[in-house]
Amino acid sequence: MHKSIKNKALKWSVKGILLIVLLTIFYFQWSKIPWTETNSISILNPEMIGLSAALIPLNLWFEFKKWTLTLTQSCVKTDKKVMLHSFFAGWITGIITPNMLGNFIGRMYYFQKRDRWSIVLNTLISNFAQFLPSIVFGLIALLSLQQIPGHTSINSSWYILILLLILLLVLFYFTWHLIPFPQKIKPRFFKRLKEILHHSLSYRLQLFYLSMLRHLVFSLQFFFMFNAFQEAMEFSILLWIWQLYLWTTLTPSILMGKIMVRESLAVWIFVPLGFYGLPILITSLLIWLGNVLLPALFGILILKMKR
Repeated sequence: MHKSIKNKALKWSVKGILLIVLLTIFYFQWSKIPWTETNSISILNPEMIGLSAALIPLNLWFEFKKWTLTLTQSCVKTDKKVMLHSFFAGWITGIITPNMLGNFIGRMYYFQKRDRWSIVLNTLISNFAQFLPSIVFGLIALLSLQQIPGHTSINSSWYILILLLILLLVLFYFTWHLIPFPQKIKPRFFKRLKEILHHSLSYRLQLFYLSMLRHLVFSLQFFFMFNAFQEAMEFSILLWIWQLYLWTTLTPSILMGKIMVRESLAVWIFVPLGFYGLPILITSLLIWLGNVLLPALFGILILKMKR
């Protein structure tokens, strides 16, 4: 009991320190935004907002398709209504955690206890599949641009390191089941995980394919929304957006869907390139509203309907 209290105290202390560090970073980044320059906010290309919004259903569909694959892989048969309700329940619980990692919490309660292990573990695999393109595309952007935000160039020695990292990540994802797991720490969990991974190569391939498509979709959404307020149709902007998602993925957060993190990083990346801070901030917030909050509100309406 005493040990449990100490562990909880340590956990909250670490979270508190992280929060203080993150808020400090946000302060210095957000303070760079010229808040007085309200004249920098103007919709130059309104059709771009429509293009970005039109991709919201496609973004959502790719994630729903991954959920249906997860149920199939978990050998769970259910009707479409339960499938839809569990999907949105997972979405709602996911938005309060970084990178939607908590989506399994809302999903699992719609199914019998015997199926929950498979659903939770396969959902975690699905989440990792979405994490992978954010890293891979971000590293590709690093290689292409040959610099990180702030006009800091990377030298040739970084190329080998980045290519090696991409290779290791992809190999890890597809050969996960060959890696020896600890036998003494939670043996039941790791045994079950290894069984699931051993029979999930096709599942992981499909997830990776859908996750890459989804990553391209929300990258284009950001690109279109960015160009609604700026004149920046260059391909290099898309590469910087891939870097934005890379650094967002790697930055720790305990807040809703990394909403403060992403906006701060967007300012950090694009202001040194010569763009106004306020339009960048609005772009990032609109993407969060459309891709995260709007589906959650729609999900609440769906869940209020009788099953």
